[in-house]
Amino acid sequence: MIDQLNLNQLRVFAVVYRHRSMTRAAKELHLTQSGVSQHVMSLEASLGQKLFDRGFSEIVPTSAAQALYEGCAKGMGELEQALLKISNQKPSGIVRLGCPPEFGYNILLPLMHAFQVHYESVVVRLTIGSASKMNQSLLNGELDFAFVDDHPMDLRVRTVPVYGETLELCMSETLHQKFGKPRHSEAYYRKLPYVAYFEEEPVLRRWFGHHLGNRDIPLNVRAYLSDAESVSRMVLVGLGAGVLPHYFLETLIAQGHPLRRVRGSADALVNRISIAHMGARTLSVAAIEAMRFFKETLIESGGGTRI
Repeated sequence: MIDQLNLNQLRVFAVVYRHRSMTRAAKELHLTQSGVSQHVMSLEASLGQKLFDRGFSEIVPTSAAQALYEGCAKGMGELEQALLKISNQKPSGIVRLGCPPEFGYNILLPLMHAFQVHYESVVVRLTIGSASKMNQSLLNGELDFAFVDDHPMDLRVRTVPVYGETLELCMSETLHQKFGKPRHSEAYYRKLPYVAYFEEEPVLRRWFGHHLGNRDIPLNVRAYLSDAESVSRMVLVGLGAGVLPHYFLETLIAQGHPLRRVRGSADALVNRISIAHMGARTLSVAAIEAMRFFKETLIESGGGTRI
C-alpha cells in the first residue's frame, strides 16, 4: 500500500490533523486552502478511508485519521532526524511554545536569544498565557511544548520539572508603617489589604496554605490583576501586599524600591515550572532540539530554586 501513497500527502495530512483546520494548515505549509484540501481528498481516495468529518466549526478526525496520525507522525519524525543526521544539517522550521508571563519575560526570553544564535534556521513562535490555556493549546495541537506551573494538566500531557521560582509576600514601606512590623499570625494577615492574581486569588491562597496552614482566611483584596508587573506597581504605591517571584522582587529592591518581605513560618514557597508536551505526539526535530536545549540549560543553571 505504501507504493500507492505520496509522502507529501502524509505531511499535509499530519499538519491538518494537528491544527484541526485546513486554513491554519495551509498557512503553515504555505499552500492554498484548496491545495491542502486536494491533498487530503487524494489521500482519502488512496486509502479508501474517510479521514475527517467536515461541517463542524473545526474538522473532526475520524478513528482512521487518529490511527494514521500516530503512525505517520512518528515515522516522519524519525525519517527527518535520519536525513538531518546524514546530511549534517542543523534543524530548521517553526517551533511553537508557550509559557506563563513572568517566567517568559524574565527567564525564557534571554534563553530564546541564546537558542536562536545557535539554531539560526529555527523560528520560535511564543504564546504567553496561563497553564490552563497551555493545557488546551497542547491538546489542540497548537503548541509543540509549553512551560507550565503547578496547575493540574490533562493526563495525556507529560510534564518534566525544570525550574523552581520562589514566591514571596511583600508590601510597601507605607503599609509597613501603617500596620506595623509584619507578624506571622492570622490576626495580622486579616488586617492587611492585598493585591491578587485573578479573582480566585490562587497565588495568595497558596502562600497562606503553605505558611499558615490555612488557605481560606478572609482577605481584604483591593485589586485583581493578571501579571507580576501589574501587581508590583500596585504594591509599590501601597494599595496592598502582594506575592511576587523572588527574582522579580530582587530586581525591584536593586532598583531602589523600598519593599518589605513578609516572612512565613515554613520553608520558602516554590512554584515548580515544568516542560509539558503531548505524550502521544511525535515532535519535529526542531521542536525536540528546542525542548532539549531549554530543559538542559535551565537545569544546568540551577533551575532558579532546586526542584
